[in-house]
Amino acid sequence: MICVECAADVVDVYKEFSTGNARLTRCGSCKKAADKYVEFETMLIILDLILHKIQVYRHILFNVFPNMDEGLTRIVLKMIPGIIFFDTYLRWHRIHSLSILKYSLILPYNAYISLFWASTFELIAFVGGVIIAARILTTGSLNYLHLIVSVIISSFGKLFIVLMMIWDCNAHYGPIINIFVLSSNITALRVSLGTTSIKATAIVASAFIIRLLVQLALRAYDPFIVFSIL
Repeated sequence: MICVECAADVVDVYKEFSTGNARLTRCGSCKKAADKYVEFETMLIILDLILHKIQVYRHILFNVFPNMDEGLTRIVLKMIPGIIFFDTYLRWHRIHSLSILKYSLILPYNAYISLFWASTFELIAFVGGVIIAARILTTGSLNYLHLIVSVIISSFGKLFIVLMMIWDCNAHYGPIINIFVLSSNITALRVSLGTTSIKATAIVASAFIIRLLVQLALRAYDPFIVFSIL
């Protein structure tokens, strides 16, 4: 476990003296509460995730993730198909917005399958790109599972696409969501790898380029894949 304020190692983040009587542990380095998020409601944690606070990522990646129970593990695993589904919807929405120019309003069934697999392969390419770039740009051993979880959790912004589904928003909101997700990825990798913002940005940028190359390859194979940088 670590202090969410200064990243110093701590033995525990709270001490329980009796049932219902617990006290947050003070960090020996910065003298602040080692992990204030222990007492936070879920919505406050989500708000700090949206605000890209490195403290909340330290809480999740170093104090919660190593001690995940089955419930938390299922949540992380469920996020993967969720990210793929919403990314697939975003692709369909983009094609639908172009339908008056080039495409039929109703896509054939195989087109939806193509969009789904494109989203899947691009997610794999992005995660793989993060791992490759991290190996090149950072020193020391890497915890690959920790990296993957960092990318998945910090991609929670993809879930905002559900708002587009509810309110039938313009397709131009898609790139805004993707930019938000990429910036969240940078923050998470900065914490996970204990590196600088510049290196974390370089890692995400490298993975993003690899994803674009995969998208170009898929576009050459299937005409229903609309190339889009964001």
